[in-house]
Amino acid sequence: MKSYVDALNDVGKRLICAVRDSDLKTIREVLDRHPELVNANTEIDQRALMPVDYTGAPAKTRGMLALPLLHLAIVHGDIELLRLLIERGVDCNPF
Repeated sequence: MKSYVDALNDVGKRLICAVRDSDLKTIREVLDRHPELVNANTEIDQRALMPVDYTGAPAKTRGMLALPLLHLAIVHGDIELLRLLIERGVDCNPF
């Protein structure tokens, strides 16, 4: 069981990296083998989402923020990725 969980964790990391890189080919490959990961969450540093505050000064936010892949695609403004996730059955109202 541990090897399966470790393998799935590696696949999840691969999927998250592919989403961040807008690598649609890899995303399709992963979701073909593991369709349940379409609703996976990712952790992202809050400063990566908002490097500066409303005044233009460096943001003071700290820590990690859990985001569904759908939200990460929205943050990146990746329309093709959004379409792919919706086609694959992503939960459009995860909260």
